[in-house]
Amino acid sequence: MDDVTIEDLTEAEHQWLQALQGGLVQMGVKDAATLCAVFLEAREAWWDLPAAERPDPNPTINAFGAGIGQLFVDDLGLRWALVTDQHGSELGVVGDPSLVLYPTNAVAKRWSGENQSTLEDYLVQVSETVRDLQARRPGQ
Repeated sequence: MDDVTIEDLTEAEHQWLQALQGGLVQMGVKDAATLCAVFLEAREAWWDLPAAERPDPNPTINAFGAGIGQLFVDDLGLRWALVTDQHGSELGVVGDPSLVLYPTNAVAKRWSGENQSTLEDYLVQVSETVRDLQARRPGQ
């Protein structure tokens, strides 16, 4: 992870994440299954609109990214951080050793269709991979 800086979130960044996650709760999200289902509904509704009528998807993508990231934090013992690399800064979920996940980016790729795997597939694959890496750490 050359040229990558990982910093703790500021209070404002924590509050922003909490606000995004609160929006998901208002949409009926209470666990991974409902998060994935509500994501599909929101994505399909957005794509069903004529292109000129589609609102900016970024607030929705950010909310689902916050939800996915929080699942990783809660289930895998990871933490939120500000990750800066040659491409800029982004909120990420990090763990030891050198584990960096970009949940909002993963959501954006699935929203746009750039990545054809489902959000559920992403959750399962990443969770399994991280658990495997954690099990291989010395002292585990």
